[in-house]
Amino acid sequence: MPKITDNSTRRVAVNISLSVGLLEHLDELAAREGISRSAYIRAAIERMMEDADDIAVSEARLKDENDPWVPWEQVKAEAGL
Repeated sequence: MPKITDNSTRRVAVNISLSVGLLEHLDELAAREGISRSAYIRAAIERMMEDADDIAVSEARLKDENDPWVPWEQVKAEAGL
Protein backbone atom coordinates (compact mmCIF):
# COMPACT_ATOMS: atom_id res chain seq x y z
CA MET A 1 0.00 0.00 0.00
CA PRO A 2 1.48 3.36 -0.96
CA LYS A 3 2.26 5.78 1.84
CA ILE A 4 0.11 8.88 1.43
CA THR A 5 1.46 11.99 3.10
CA ASP A 6 -1.21 14.50 2.01
CA ASN A 7 -4.44 12.63 1.58
CA SER A 8 -6.55 15.77 1.13
CA THR A 9 -5.37 16.53 -2.41
CA ARG A 10 -3.43 13.57 -3.75
CA ARG A 11 -5.25 11.16 -6.03
CA VAL A 12 -4.29 7.51 -6.41
CA ALA A 13 -5.69 5.23 -9.09
CA VAL A 14 -7.17 1.95 -7.89
CA ASN A 15 -7.77 -1.08 -10.08
CA ILE A 16 -10.66 -3.43 -9.27
CA SER A 17 -12.21 -6.42 -11.00
CA LEU A 18 -15.99 -6.64 -11.34
CA SER A 19 -18.29 -9.18 -12.89
CA VAL A 20 -19.88 -8.11 -16.16
CA GLY A 21 -23.29 -8.02 -14.50
CA LEU A 22 -22.07 -5.80 -11.67
CA LEU A 23 -20.33 -3.50 -14.13
CA GLU A 24 -23.47 -3.19 -16.26
CA HIS A 25 -25.52 -2.37 -13.18
CA LEU A 26 -22.91 0.17 -12.09
CA ASP A 27 -23.02 1.83 -15.50
CA GLU A 28 -26.83 2.00 -15.38
CA LEU A 29 -26.80 3.63 -11.95
CA ALA A 30 -24.04 6.07 -12.84
CA ALA A 31 -25.87 7.06 -16.05
CA ARG A 32 -29.08 7.58 -14.09
CA GLU A 33 -27.19 9.93 -11.76
CA GLY A 34 -25.45 11.64 -14.69
CA ILE A 35 -21.99 10.94 -13.32
CA SER A 36 -19.03 8.85 -14.35
CA ARG A 37 -18.46 5.29 -13.22
CA SER A 38 -15.51 6.45 -11.11
CA ALA A 39 -17.54 9.22 -9.49
CA TYR A 40 -20.29 6.74 -8.61
CA ILE A 41 -17.81 4.30 -7.06
CA ARG A 42 -16.10 7.12 -5.14
CA ALA A 43 -19.44 8.38 -3.76
CA ALA A 44 -20.48 4.85 -2.77
CA ILE A 45 -17.20 4.31 -0.94
CA GLU A 46 -17.54 7.65 0.85
CA ARG A 47 -21.08 6.76 1.97
CA MET A 48 -19.95 3.35 3.20
CA MET A 49 -17.06 4.90 5.11
CA GLU A 50 -19.37 7.47 6.72
CA ASP A 51 -21.74 4.65 7.70
CA ALA A 52 -18.84 2.66 9.18
CA ASP A 53 -17.77 5.71 11.22
CA ASP A 54 -21.36 6.23 12.43
CA ILE A 55 -21.60 2.57 13.44
CA ALA A 56 -18.30 2.79 15.34
CA VAL A 57 -19.53 5.84 17.27
CA SER A 58 -22.86 4.13 18.02
CA GLU A 59 -21.13 0.98 19.23
CA ALA A 60 -18.81 3.02 21.44
CA ARG A 61 -21.80 4.83 22.94
CA LEU A 62 -23.59 1.56 23.60
CA LYS A 63 -20.54 0.30 25.48
CA ASP A 64 -20.13 3.55 27.45
CA GLU A 65 -21.79 3.06 30.83
CA ASN A 66 -21.67 6.83 31.44
CA ASP A 67 -23.60 7.69 28.27
CA PRO A 68 -27.22 8.19 29.35
CA TRP A 69 -29.96 6.11 27.76
CA VAL A 70 -33.14 7.86 26.70
CA PRO A 71 -36.21 5.65 26.44
CA TRP A 72 -37.73 5.52 22.95
CA GLU A 73 -41.12 6.67 24.29
CA GLN A 74 -39.44 9.79 25.70
CA VAL A 75 -37.73 10.49 22.39
CA LYS A 76 -41.07 10.22 20.55
CA ALA A 77 -42.85 12.39 23.09
CA GLU A 78 -40.21 15.11 22.93
CA ALA A 79 -40.38 15.03 19.13
CA GLY A 80 -44.15 15.36 19.25
CA LEU A 81 -44.79 11.96 17.72
